[in-house]
Amino acid sequence: MSQAKRRTTTLRNRWNGDVAFRVKPITPDCLNRQHRLNTYTVIWIREGRGHLNGEFSCLSFESLNMLFFSPCQAFTLATDKPVKGTTYQFSNEFFCMEKHRKEIACDGVLFNNIYAPPCLSVDRNDAVSFEELTRQMLEALGSQHGFAREDILYSYLKIFLIHASRICLEQDANRQALQSEQPVLQKLKELIERHYHARHSPSDYAAMLHISPKALGKLTKKHFNRTPSALIADKLMVEARRQLYRTENPVKEIAFSLGFSDQHYFSRFFKKHAGIPADQYRRQVGNLASIFG
Repeated sequence: MSQAKRRTTTLRNRWNGDVAFRVKPITPDCLNRQHRLNTYTVIWIREGRGHLNGEFSCLSFESLNMLFFSPCQAFTLATDKPVKGTTYQFSNEFFCMEKHRKEIACDGVLFNNIYAPPCLSVDRNDAVSFEELTRQMLEALGSQHGFAREDILYSYLKIFLIHASRICLEQDANRQALQSEQPVLQKLKELIERHYHARHSPSDYAAMLHISPKALGKLTKKHFNRTPSALIADKLMVEARRQLYRTENPVKEIAFSLGFSDQHYFSRFFKKHAGIPADQYRRQVGNLASIFG
């Protein structure tokens, strides 16, 4: 790995120089500061521990953990200990989630899952597989021969994400089995999926569930480590980002489709959570129609 680390670790878009695909080791300057990258980002913690402060959740991480972040999703890895591992970044242009949603269950599983932390625990056998894929990625990135390099990297990334998705789905099934003792939680998920664009108040969901807002808050805090308000806001942000990427609809139209009667209120809401205005997000992350149209 020491020789591979000295090679080129980044593939850039030819037309604008932005990162298309990158694999690089975690360095001290990656820690204890906020990141908001315009790529999908995966962080493999091989050794070390600390605390993740993220947009959707705050949690502890440790060795053999894998963390997942969507474009422009803020996160900080806080630790006073050395951390060894690898960071993987890829753009929508390089690997489009939308085009592969049927074959790779990434969206809503590894990324944009508002009901589970963006953290995957990996056993030692799977860790060996991820390490081998990382070695192959670095070897391809560092190759002096450009023939089919993008196709090779694309294939390695696809295998990597399929493998991670399989593990995540297995772990998610175990979490859901534990939560099944609380049918109200499954009902809450269904209600948020059905009404997020029209109902933004936790009290509305508590009324539909026939429990008090306080009782609902206790349940979501215990099982999701989130307040009802945070779950609703997270869902709205996931859908706002999807529309900005998947459609060419004006921001005003997207705001109204998500139940915001005031475009300026939506703009403040989006900037508060994403850190940048909605139109800037679209420019940085890209738009499906313009990229692949």
